Amino acid sequence: MAVIAAIALASALAILYPHAESSTAAQPEASRASPSSRVPNSTARHVAPGDANPIAPAERAPAAAESNENPLDKQRFQGRGRLRGVVATEPPNQPLPAGTKLVLRPSKVFVGTGATQSREVELATDGRFALEDLPLGGYELSIDSVELDAPHTQVLLAKPDTQDLFVRLVAFPSGAIDGRAFESNGAGAEGLAIVLQDATSGAVWTTNCASGGAFRFEHVHEANYRVFAGTAEVPLVPPLEVVFKRPHATLPDIQLPRSRSSTSKPSTCTARRSPKPRSPASVRRAGALRATTGDDGKARVRFLPAGDYDVFAQVASIGRQKQRVALALDEPAVVRFVFHP
Repeated sequence: MAVIAAIALASALAILYPHAESSTAAQPEASRASPSSRVPNSTARHVAPGDANPIAPAERAPAAAESNENPLDKQRFQGRGRLRGVVATEPPNQPLPAGTKLVLRPSKVFVGTGATQSREVELATDGRFALEDLPLGGYELSIDSVELDAPHTQVLLAKPDTQDLFVRLVAFPSGAIDGRAFESNGAGAEGLAIVLQDATSGAVWTTNCASGGAFRFEHVHEANYRVFAGTAEVPLVPPLEVVFKRPHATLPDIQLPRSRSSTSKPSTCTARRSPKPRSPASVRRAGALRATTGDDGKARVRFLPAGDYDVFAQVASIGRQKQRVALALDEPAVVRFVFHP
């Protein structure tokens, strides 16, 4: 197992890349704080104009492709309609969190989407909404919220009797995923990066193991995920496949192999300048592993697979330096950078 630490000046950035050539999977990233995938498993109800209560399920699309529809069927989607409704909460009678949005997209289930539109509306705390002057056709409704999760809802605006729909969506509190990671000697893998990746969208969220190796992801929506120890590009162990259902899931313990764990032998990669304010330092092997130097200019990175790395240190307004280092099992590596103003 190998360990790297870096001493850097304030604003020094150290980045470690593998020198050996290897192929790695692409890793998309997203800035949202929680997954947004939903399972399209609910449908809308429709009412006559002016009626406030849903009374019947929305009509589903015919099996035939839209291009083969009867001309009379196509006339059903000529015109405009209205979509009204409310987003309720479970438990009930809870105000919606600020910033909760209703998202309207053309449906991938219903026909008649040739003229449909996409819209987003920020909801009031009571959850009521009204979307006027919509082209007739099939739509998909969803909720955009970190704190709430709701299934996608399919609706069909069509003649002669479903141009005006009332929809009731139910939003649930988003859930949580937690687990623990351990080194080969049984100690908690404190500081180990844990990555949660949406298996559909590729969006990722990262946390670090606390004392004892515990980690937790909050505000998780129902979806399929992968959980990586280390980085998604070069995980330390095979990823866990997770089908998450609210409200909570506890993962099996992650056991790190000795060949890719840190030991009691400290290693440092350093960059010095006087004075030495705090500065960012990064180490990367086929994807950045980021650390931050302390007041002494040192940064330490653990849980690195053995191999050859290029280490970069950068100081704002001065420049960047590079050194190469080979990491072997249980062999500490020290890299030192000196910057001159």
